Amino acid sequence: MGDDQGNVSLTLLSAYHRIQCSRAGFSLFAFCFLSIASGAQPPASRRCGFEATASPSHIRKVHEGVQAIVRPNLPSFAESASARFRVHFAVSGPDAVSPQDIDGNGTPDYVDECLRSLEFAWRAEIDTLGYLPPPSDGVEGGSPAMDVYLRDLSQAGPSGTSYYGLTTLEKLIGSVPIDRYTTWMDVDNDFSDLDKDAYGRQSFSTFGIDALRVTCAHEFHHTIQNGSYGLSTLQLMFYELSSTWMELRVWPAVEDWLIYTNELFKDPSQWPFSEPTVSNGYVWGWYGNVLSDIAPTTMRATWEKISKGTKPFKALVDACFDNGASFADVFCRQLPVMYQTGSRGSGNSVIPNATSLTEIRLHSDERAVPPSVIATGSVRPFEVRALRFSVPSVSSTEPVSVAVLITWPNEDALVNGSTLSSEAYTVTVSSRPQPTDAIIPGTTWGLRVSPATICSVLIGAQTRKPASPYPQPISLSATQRLFVPIDGGIPGEDVTMSLMGVSTIGITTVKARIELQGDLIVAPFDLPVDIPPGTYLVRVELDGVSTLLKIAVRR
Repeated sequence: MGDDQGNVSLTLLSAYHRIQCSRAGFSLFAFCFLSIASGAQPPASRRCGFEATASPSHIRKVHEGVQAIVRPNLPSFAESASARFRVHFAVSGPDAVSPQDIDGNGTPDYVDECLRSLEFAWRAEIDTLGYLPPPSDGVEGGSPAMDVYLRDLSQAGPSGTSYYGLTTLEKLIGSVPIDRYTTWMDVDNDFSDLDKDAYGRQSFSTFGIDALRVTCAHEFHHTIQNGSYGLSTLQLMFYELSSTWMELRVWPAVEDWLIYTNELFKDPSQWPFSEPTVSNGYVWGWYGNVLSDIAPTTMRATWEKISKGTKPFKALVDACFDNGASFADVFCRQLPVMYQTGSRGSGNSVIPNATSLTEIRLHSDERAVPPSVIATGSVRPFEVRALRFSVPSVSSTEPVSVAVLITWPNEDALVNGSTLSSEAYTVTVSSRPQPTDAIIPGTTWGLRVSPATICSVLIGAQTRKPASPYPQPISLSATQRLFVPIDGGIPGEDVTMSLMGVSTIGITTVKARIELQGDLIVAPFDLPVDIPPGTYLVRVELDGVSTLLKIAVRR
């Protein structure tokens, strides 16, 4: 988003989520939205994800006092009672808000709610968390208040993609020791579930007042960052991590942040914490909870160091150190948190509603066969990788499932931006463990990770076979996926399953991969959607052994 297109100047495009877009138009802080794909696809990259720096020409314009981005021209406005915020709006035309005014105060209810959300963000972020208030823009927008413009942003992004909100840099107000700016905000005018971007995809994934609330919290924090603490042109990931965490902190009941956090768990190798680009901050927004566990002021202390000219990642490392913690050690200690999602998420005390997140993608999933199994690879700084092994148990015919989460907690690489550096690793699971190996609980096997620079955590569990297929009875109006217990099965093996009537007449046969659901060894069986309700048999064939199981089907 650093291209110099037309007369566009430096803009903090803090638009929610990652969007599918081309690099064009605005620069810096596009908080982009990954909308639901339908119809035509964008002509360029499917994720906008932003570059780490703004175009030098855009920065130059702002420093020269040239404001090429003109403030929106909306006919009406309302101010909060505190005079901190002025919200500009229209009740007709393409940017119109709903004219509904239930309380009869002469201001549309949506505008009232926007003002309340902004004031709530102020109380949370400044009065409670102690951040400095953003600077006034003088009389720009008609008063000293922070200006917010309600506009239709459903197709406002590059190539007609969508934004939730934008924060635009307007004037340079100081450069020592770091550049600071006045700003204004744009926020969508309705967050309608009917809005579509230029490709026919749903523009938003959270709608109405909920989307308005978290957008105000997110964008307001950008005005604080860039007005009171300063804009570093490097490691912008931390700017988005902080603003995304503010959504979670200010409006914990609105879980829009889960959507992009899910991207981290779908493919953790794509999102090392050390990656400085803006989009990486969205997926790590929840990490603010980890930092606040070190000390409630860790995040703010980081910003205070940024305001003195320290680059963001160095500021973060130093803020942890000032609170008696090593960032590398903290990162290693939280690795188990990243395994506790999905079916394993009920005990996760760091990530709210972790059961709604996908389980972390496994880089490998192997069966341990004597004398050993070895997994090798390399990881970038603060990249998280999950490996799993099925190991023979000493007390059961079912194996023990052991997960190994690894990372390379290299603070120097983090601070210096050495994102392309990597460290090779070897994970060995051996039936003849060495004295220094970690013994896998419930087995006689040992596990070791080398070299010592690699941080690892071992999470083991005795697996088991459920007593019967589930869910039972299965209601096809809710799901067609049945999970079938596999006696003696090993995760990763293939199994053949057949659906039959009670007279053993075959209906369909499938091959499936055995997997773990929590600690249950099962194979998924997608039933035909058109079978009538009734009682059926499922035949499981594995290693020449056949087993019959009964199921009940409902509509």
